[in-house]
Amino acid sequence: MMSGTCEFLMAALKHPLQMSTLFESGPRVGQCLAGHVSPPQDDQVVVELGVGTGSVTEHLLTRLDHAGQYVGFELNRDLHRYLKEDRFPQLEIHHASADTMAETLRGRKVGAVVSTLPWSLLPKDTRHNILDQVQGILEPGGTFSVFLAMHCLWTPAMRDLWAQLTERFPHYSYTDEVWHLPPCRLYCARKPRTEGGGNQGAGTSPTEKASGVRCT
Repeated sequence: MMSGTCEFLMAALKHPLQMSTLFESGPRVGQCLAGHVSPPQDDQVVVELGVGTGSVTEHLLTRLDHAGQYVGFELNRDLHRYLKEDRFPQLEIHHASADTMAETLRGRKVGAVVSTLPWSLLPKDTRHNILDQVQGILEPGGTFSVFLAMHCLWTPAMRDLWAQLTERFPHYSYTDEVWHLPPCRLYCARKPRTEGGGNQGAGTSPTEKASGVRCT
């Protein structure tokens, strides 16, 4: 059995248009993304989009009471097979695109969504569709945490993504992990419990850091 690092690298080389980086997420990224997830209520699930080799998943599981509170989506066939056969056979991980989540999760309550999707490689309509679905399935007060590779932040696709993220989720913070490989931005947002409310980072572009904004 290959290590998760080797599995991820092989998958990235074989299907480069499904991956935003050659490297799986490091422990610091997993800890930060998971740290933004509040322990779900008994009838809620935490959803992970783009499970990869499970490097973030292992940190998410520390926030859950049991495996039944986790649902993952992984499009890459090789990584999905690795996850189900070697890493997390007990978890509900769908070999499916993230834009099927609303239908797959119909009738279930979602307390948090965590994403390491390659947003810069997705068509605009797909990006918007996924964001609409995340906004729709999240319970009020639910969290949305996103990994963004920093080398992509200047692209038109990522500028559009940032505008869409901040429009849909006005309560957000982020941190830049410049020593991670690749350097990344970790965006953390919360769906308002009620309508209205201020925007903690309003007016910033994806490459323009708002003063004092941190992902905690």
